[in-house]
Amino acid sequence: MGAGVTAQKADEPPWRVLNQAAQAAIEAKDYAKLRETLLALKPLLPGNPRNTYNLAASEAVLGHKDAALAGLLNLAEMGLVYHLPADEDFSSLSGTPAFAAVVAQMEAGNKPVAEAGTMTALPAKDLLPEDLA
Repeated sequence: MGAGVTAQKADEPPWRVLNQAAQAAIEAKDYAKLRETLLALKPLLPGNPRNTYNLAASEAVLGHKDAALAGLLNLAEMGLVYHLPADEDFSSLSGTPAFAAVVAQMEAGNKPVAEAGTMTALPAKDLLPEDLA
């Protein structure tokens, strides 16, 4: 846990304490604290999209452009779509080719699927489609 994070209650899991500290940092617009807290939270909630987005935003505001772009690319590769140009936290990245590429990748992921193909045929006899998941 980061040095500035408040002591946790005995029955409260560390991820929850860190999550609350991150929310408080967001509300205070304390991006250095947010970054520190989210880096501590990352191994406890790996791949969490909200934390990845907020970490990328804090990195962008703090001037860590490569780290911010890596986080945004991670989100785009997850297939998630955000309207990044509308978020002023990413204004330091605006106009860069790497940011434009991430925005384009997210926009491409937002297009509806117009056609679908058959991947495989399953025998209909005794088929329980509930078992496919």
